[in-house]
Amino acid sequence: MKTNTYKQPPKEPKVSKLTQMVEKMGLGVRVDNISAFKYMPYLIFITFLGIIYIANTFRAEKLHHRINKMQKEVELMRVDYQTLKYDFINASKRSKIAEKVKKMGLIDSNKPPVVIEVDDLEQ
Repeated sequence: MKTNTYKQPPKEPKVSKLTQMVEKMGLGVRVDNISAFKYMPYLIFITFLGIIYIANTFRAEKLHHRINKMQKEVELMRVDYQTLKYDFINASKRSKIAEKVKKMGLIDSNKPPVVIEVDDLEQ
């Protein structure tokens, strides 16, 4: 004849520390260890990708603003360069130079300059 044996009571599932912390927060939700944390690595990965996406967007906007600012500065510098170039070319004309030297008492020559011609430089 068989002897009587006692049935072992079913073991309670292990509750992780994270589950205990969530339950202690008092959200009123019981966290099931199997279903809630089953997809936690995927959720963390998606969150990480989202943070990278947001950071990249902010960086691109900042770069866009810097490019626009630099374009405005380059345009202002180009205008300054063109103005200075025009003033320099205009000031180096013969008529402008003649006006400036008249104040010092110099007069413009009526004769054209003498051109010296050399037939052959090797001799």
